[in-house]
Amino acid sequence: MYREDLDQLVAFFQKVGATVTISDKHNRYDSLDDMKAHVGVEISELDIRAENPRVHFLLNQSEVVKGSPSTMLFYYNELRTEEVSDEAENLFYKISDFLAKHKAARFRPYFMAAAIVALVGSIVFVAIDYQTFKNGQVSLGFLICLFVAIVLIGASMLGSNQIRLETRVNSPAFWQKNKEALAMHAITSVISGIIGYLLGRILK
Repeated sequence: MYREDLDQLVAFFQKVGATVTISDKHNRYDSLDDMKAHVGVEISELDIRAENPRVHFLLNQSEVVKGSPSTMLFYYNELRTEEVSDEAENLFYKISDFLAKHKAARFRPYFMAAAIVALVGSIVFVAIDYQTFKNGQVSLGFLICLFVAIVLIGASMLGSNQIRLETRVNSPAFWQKNKEALAMHAITSVISGIIGYLLGRILK
């Protein structure tokens, strides 16, 4: 979400005369401008709480989920009313409709693109070592590409929302902002494919 989206979001609370509190896990701020001055343009999370009517919105909250076999960082958004009244219910539905129109994609496309490259690599290994697969054996190169693809697909689904206290016009373009990450993932996929291919040939 960009600054104009956040301004509209806060305006929903202010239109009904609610007292609005803006905060994150560390501090409370008087306004979005105050938050920008203390935190900067990019923020990791946002907590907007209104009083009279009492409606609470949490954006990009993080929670560590411990379990076997690993610990995962889980991101969630939540909009809830904290009182039973027509004003709170009306405000809840207005904000809910607004958020539905600005819903971010459920996955990060650059991770998914890299995963597709890795999957193509696994198919190439099947074609190259078809006889090996036909005999019920699996090449190491295929396993490496498949593992990389699974990891990248998982990473594409675990992303958090981007929150910027800057307008879209003044924000860098997507490709320019993410060019280093895109290049890194592309290089990683290519190197993994090459290493897998060489190891597959050596261990045949």
